[in-house]
Amino acid sequence: MALYFLRREEDPGGTPNAGASVKGVTWVSYVGAFLIVVTAFVQAIGLDRFSLPLTERASTLLPSGFLPPSPKVILLAVDRNAEGFEPLDIAMALRGLRKLHPYRVIINGNVRRKSDSLTIVEGVRERIVHDGISLIEGTAVTPEALWRPVPLSTYTPPSSLHLESPLPRIPGRSVADGKSCFLPATDEKAASSLPLLASTESGEIAGSIWWEAMKPQMLTGPIWLLWGKLLLFPNHAPLLISSGGTKTFSTSSTTLVPMDLFLLRIEEKERGTFSPDFEALWDHATVVIGSTDDIGITGSLHSILKSISFKRLPLLGQTLLALILIVVLFALRRVSQGKRLFIATAILLLVIGSGIIALNHNILLPLLAPLVTALCILLSTLPSYRRQDPK
Repeated sequence: MALYFLRREEDPGGTPNAGASVKGVTWVSYVGAFLIVVTAFVQAIGLDRFSLPLTERASTLLPSGFLPPSPKVILLAVDRNAEGFEPLDIAMALRGLRKLHPYRVIINGNVRRKSDSLTIVEGVRERIVHDGISLIEGTAVTPEALWRPVPLSTYTPPSSLHLESPLPRIPGRSVADGKSCFLPATDEKAASSLPLLASTESGEIAGSIWWEAMKPQMLTGPIWLLWGKLLLFPNHAPLLISSGGTKTFSTSSTTLVPMDLFLLRIEEKERGTFSPDFEALWDHATVVIGSTDDIGITGSLHSILKSISFKRLPLLGQTLLALILIVVLFALRRVSQGKRLFIATAILLLVIGSGIIALNHNILLPLLAPLVTALCILLSTLPSYRRQDPK
């Protein structure tokens, strides 16, 4: 009597049909590698703006004071017409801000020159600067203007590649003894970008009042301008720009304080009435003196300041991390499902834990690529079936 038995192929680990299992996860590896490259590129050039709102929501689950304080931006709304601000209004605003000690003050507009109040403004300017408050004012664009030089390390690709985005041109010269930053024209303020940089006719780079507001006060390394499109700050924070400016879509809400309310609170303070909430609002804040029309631009400034305040990994470090994740993803194709599940869980826990610890030190890690890697590994552990043809 002849005996017959069914012969099955087994892998060294005892898993039946190992070849079919490998084929079932190969497409996941290739798709995952592509997504890792995409997410690493998105975070490297600063397109992951949605991660900051998610970080802020997640911070509500952490203990109070765990995260470093976020930059504050306040719009002090003052009447402004086509000729600019009234000198007396600016003098009263600066006088009140001097009592509240903000971090810096930006005057977004011209101050009228034909007025008896100019001497008062000059006196308040000197006192507010003497108190250690940074005061940023712009100068109208004229051919005689001498702009403050912008310390940038630039990289320009070969012209044959057509990848460079030239900066807009402005008259004037950028010289070593220049003390002015340019004030964007009124029509530019209503455009879809926040003007930062411009180029003179001789090729020097000048900065606007918004550039002065966001550049590092203490330079610990070079600021890079790559292809005229990407700014890399010394803390490796990226900022994508277009035509010398950034898009003015805002993910932040700005506190608007009307001038009448501001003067009322200052008067109460001088009479001895203490308002803790009002005074805490201005502590280490960036104050923009502008009109109510500047609420959108001020919100964009707030978003940018929050984004570039986080330290990032260098571009080389982010590239090496992406390559390591791709190698891990392909190396796990022949590992058993149980081990893949364990490794994916370990990556998720490591990503969450390291991300939280890094936030405590004001560091934003590139977490998208590791999260994609873990999710792809988990997807590869799902049961796979191979259709068998009946004999």
